[in-house]
Amino acid sequence: MNTADDLGNPGPDFIFGYGRINGRKAILPIEQNTFAVDSVQNSTVNMHTITVPAGTGRLKVLVYWHDYPAAVNASVALVNNLDIAVTDPSSAVFNPWILDFTPNSSNLNANAVRGIDMRNNHEQVTIDNPAAGNYTVSVSGTAVPQGPQKYFLAWYFEPATELVMIYPNGSEGFVPAETETIRWDAFGNSGNFSLDYSTDGGSSWSTITSGVSATQRYYNWTVPVALSGMCKVRVTRGADNDVSDANFSIIDVPANISVQWACPDSLMLTWNAVGGATAYDIFMLGNTYMDSIGTTVADSFVVYNLNNLTNTYWFSVRAKGAQNAIGRRAIAIEKLPGAACPVQVDAAVSVVNSPGGNFNSCMSTSALQVSIGLDNPGLTAITNIPVYYSLNNGTPVSETYIGTIQPFGSATYTFTATVNVSTPGINTIKAWAVYPSDGNVVNDTSSAIVNISTFPAVTPPWTEDFESFALCGTTSNCDSTVCGMINGLTNLANNEQDDIDWRTSEGSTPSTQTGPGTDFLPGSTTGNYLYLEASGGCDGKTALLYTPCIDLVNFPAAVLSFAYHMYGGNMGDLYVDVYSGGSWTNGIFSMTGDQGNQWTQVQVPLSTYAGQIITLRFRGVTGNGYASDMAIDAISITDPSAVAEQNSTATFSVYPNPGNGIYNLQVSGLNKSAVMANVFDVTGRKIRSSGFGIVSGTLQTAIDLSVFENGLYYLELTAGETKTTIKLEKVD
Repeated sequence: MNTADDLGNPGPDFIFGYGRINGRKAILPIEQNTFAVDSVQNSTVNMHTITVPAGTGRLKVLVYWHDYPAAVNASVALVNNLDIAVTDPSSAVFNPWILDFTPNSSNLNANAVRGIDMRNNHEQVTIDNPAAGNYTVSVSGTAVPQGPQKYFLAWYFEPATELVMIYPNGSEGFVPAETETIRWDAFGNSGNFSLDYSTDGGSSWSTITSGVSATQRYYNWTVPVALSGMCKVRVTRGADNDVSDANFSIIDVPANISVQWACPDSLMLTWNAVGGATAYDIFMLGNTYMDSIGTTVADSFVVYNLNNLTNTYWFSVRAKGAQNAIGRRAIAIEKLPGAACPVQVDAAVSVVNSPGGNFNSCMSTSALQVSIGLDNPGLTAITNIPVYYSLNNGTPVSETYIGTIQPFGSATYTFTATVNVSTPGINTIKAWAVYPSDGNVVNDTSSAIVNISTFPAVTPPWTEDFESFALCGTTSNCDSTVCGMINGLTNLANNEQDDIDWRTSEGSTPSTQTGPGTDFLPGSTTGNYLYLEASGGCDGKTALLYTPCIDLVNFPAAVLSFAYHMYGGNMGDLYVDVYSGGSWTNGIFSMTGDQGNQWTQVQVPLSTYAGQIITLRFRGVTGNGYASDMAIDAISITDPSAVAEQNSTATFSVYPNPGNGIYNLQVSGLNKSAVMANVFDVTGRKIRSSGFGIVSGTLQTAIDLSVFENGLYYLELTAGETKTTIKLEKVD
């Protein structure tokens, strides 16, 4: 308390107490023996002498005692009341600081004043710019009914010219381009600070910044891109300065530490080489600490005398460089029990990169490329590797990877021969390697699933508002939630073809300040929409949603319409891509960033793809934080030009047309026919639906569109086997 850095009102206050703990200052009274332990009886006084040195900017004296417990519900909690006073060499007496505890905001927020404290078991006296000499501290047992009372007395001399570099102070390992907070102590609030750094032990200096406020004691420094073990930082105010007590280092931290292989009694660690590093120290967790177990100049290290079958281990690495640079230790990695011991010769197929995943029936799958990942987990280089693939366990295709893969290296190979996947449903692509003297055949084979959708192509008008979809979870678990789609829509596989799924939801998303509160169509808290859950560290993740195949052969002016909601301070990106002619065209629509707390409906012309069968892909990418819950709703494909009034055996008439929204409908010539009337807007969204049951003769009714905006609508009438569509125009 006595050495804390004052915050808020001068001296102690009810908000900050004595201020912020200063660890460096707190240890000084112990090191300098500027404290006393004593006891006092009722109505007795103890005297202590303090010698204040010249050049002291502030003397701080504090007494503390562990009070006897008060009776339950006592009006005053203090039992033993001690009082402190300090007398200077000129006999001036200084009482401790006290606060006004009257229960109103004005009194409670007032500055401390000197007085007699009858409420607290700690009292502090401070004297600014004290004269050098002997000071007398009296500790009085004013009221000690439970005595004697043991107390602790501490005093502290703040130098008038104090300026001390706190951090960095030596032996730290800084990383180029990272931000480090430089900290220092200083007495008083007059005179700005400047900061410099050196990479040669203080022989030369470079400026970090100048003009740092006199009230500030820290600065966020972007570490320069340098490599040295002789770095220091200097803080200066006027004629005073202080420098880091010892050198610190600037050198990068090893990245991507991993266990390359693990035998029952040993393992190999590997990591990315650090630029300028001359050696690396390797650490393993012992009983208490990360113990150094070796040093190497390579970017790998073999650890022996382990029990990998049953034990768990933690490992880390730090880089060393020129001028005795010693870097920061990397975050440790965990090695769980288990062994996978390398052999001399081992050729592995680690993955089938392509093809894989879902293909709509309209996508070209007659000549898909087969690409695989090849690994060499063995101890010997392998060259010219025979590789194979087959479709659904059919006749293998054989080729050879020409080249050499070094031990623990990898490569990618794309077969010259393509594969024709035409069978609807699940298909399996299997790939494998057959290498002479391969000592581990377990890892030779990998496979991928190709799913050819059997959902039929849709034609305009086609609408999907997700109201028939089952709701998915909203837990912040990123890729762990798998959300199934219906009606020909497909979420791609997480961690294989994308990162996360579009989720079906209703109402508000779990996070505040992001996501919609209702859906777009029908616009209620119980209406469904699709959204991306960005919480739980799920930032920068991509979600891919395929539509079914869309047949535009007879639709020359088709239009895509959908609504998006992109509200949130960390909002990411939304794209619509189109598959046609055997390839994807990205970004026929795109939107980035926060678009406000509202649904926005857009229309995207598809006339470029007239006469084709296409698939659309909604590609959402979450932003850099949780406030990135984007949503989509009301996807539709329409072609107004393809809507024509049709002839039928029944007689249909609508009047007035154009009209102000109330249209008289007459259907004549009905013979026990079921009559249905549906109204669509130009985006293909159904806005009215009416059924009139079984009718004979003539039906007369009204179609009411008065609540809708002026414009063009389409009335679809069904009478038994007869169906017709009539354009309705609403005007003022």
